[in-house]
Amino acid sequence: MTLLKRASAVLLLGLCAPVAFAQTALEKYFSSIETLQANFEQRVFDQRGRLIQEMKGKVYIQRPGRFRWDYARPYEQHIVADGERIWIYDVDLEQVTVKPQQSTMGSTPALVLSEPHSLGDNFLIAVGTEQNGVQWFQLEPREQNDGFQSLRLALDKNGLRQMELVDSFDQTTELYFEQLKLNKGIDANRFQFAVPAGVDVFDETTH
Repeated sequence: MTLLKRASAVLLLGLCAPVAFAQTALEKYFSSIETLQANFEQRVFDQRGRLIQEMKGKVYIQRPGRFRWDYARPYEQHIVADGERIWIYDVDLEQVTVKPQQSTMGSTPALVLSEPHSLGDNFLIAVGTEQNGVQWFQLEPREQNDGFQSLRLALDKNGLRQMELVDSFDQTTELYFEQLKLNKGIDANRFQFAVPAGVDVFDETTH
């Protein structure tokens, strides 16, 4: 049995197991990830729970430290991390922003998917409710973070299903994953970004 299959089996058992076992299952599942790709829907709600933004796209992860979020609707945006820098390309604005990856990520949710560290190293983990085969986990950063307050993960027998982020402005971002594929080959070129001709570039790595 492969590592991924063992992790999936442990996760399935963990959905109905005691708290400590469920937490261990979560950590084993994430530690088994080498690559991840999926379609996603992203919804953002304000402090009153009103929907203020809805987006769709595809995500690609290759550990360690490489990821790509391609937003297709309602407007096109690409966020690419090559291991050293994060490139943010707003197509409609014809603008590229470049940030240093290590200082930008910190203990952000991107760290959960793209870095092979133990979740417990960066987050305090609490096992939440389980309903209809879906187990929730609550993660809070061990270090103070200006970007977000907490992160919730939902997993079922097939793996990661949903992420919920509460930011420092009490806005909630929900991510729903579909057609999730783990540890399948991803072309390395997806994590390289070439600046299109004629766009404005704001490079924050030179400051």
